[in-house]
Amino acid sequence: MKISILIITKNRPSSLISCLKSLLPFTQKIKKTIIIDSSRSLNQRLLKNSMYKSLHITYKYYPDASIPMARNIAVRLAKTTYILCIDDDCVLTTKINEMEEFKKLDADMIIGSITNGLLKNPYAATQQYYYDVWLKKNIKISSQNQILNNSHIFGFDIVFAKRHIFLKFPFEEILPFGNSEDIVLGHTLANHRINILYHKNLHAIHKPRYSLLPLLVRAYQNGYSSAHLKKIYDIDDRKGLYHVSFQERYLIFQKNKSPLSIWGKIIFIFLLGLHPFISLVGKSFYSIKHLIFKIA
Repeated sequence: MKISILIITKNRPSSLISCLKSLLPFTQKIKKTIIIDSSRSLNQRLLKNSMYKSLHITYKYYPDASIPMARNIAVRLAKTTYILCIDDDCVLTTKINEMEEFKKLDADMIIGSITNGLLKNPYAATQQYYYDVWLKKNIKISSQNQILNNSHIFGFDIVFAKRHIFLKFPFEEILPFGNSEDIVLGHTLANHRINILYHKNLHAIHKPRYSLLPLLVRAYQNGYSSAHLKKIYDIDDRKGLYHVSFQERYLIFQKNKSPLSIWGKIIFIFLLGLHPFISLVGKSFYSIKHLIFKIA
């Protein structure tokens, strides 16, 4: 049985190429590789490269598409029972035979694991830290499987799923910022008792192009979205991801194996302390904005 690969990309042509190269060992398993591109211009390099013919690429250019909209488009274009969603800045490391094992599990969706591929980048290390916090708070280990508390999905960096789940429960397209659609979908799936597992063998190396400003902007957006989701959907998103005790922060920092320089570690600690504050600013701005509109 073959699968469809779904990739959403925007202004990251070199990252996309690395992602596609990691898929080449799976060509015998791939029915179609669907790429939805919302970049500023067409990816001519990809369109002209014959190396990827074996991936059976369907390339669609939607410059105005949001992430959730692009994901919904990709799902509709796929025709296979199973799909694999992977971010364009991820490199797949899963073995071919493990794909068949995933199908045998009693799961409608499998959330994979990611590791930081930019070990010396303090911004990438910070993002990996939040992912580690999410794992600690939301994965319940049983004797057989690793069960995800699926009302708190952190992201869809790499997901193996039955296509009909995304058709029945599409991503919400009208939300204030990205990543909110993941949380809303997770909440919806939990309410409908969709069986979701976390499996560490479904794995990708994450190589994000982060710098200081984008991470701070994301922290603000997360805070704003958190207030919005609580107000509109009554969702307590991320299960306290930005409200971790100092002891937990210190322990995770001690376990962080990234070979950061002294300055890298200073930036890393600075971001761990600043993120909750910036997130709180986002929440406060949403509350003030909502209050003003209510009075008006």
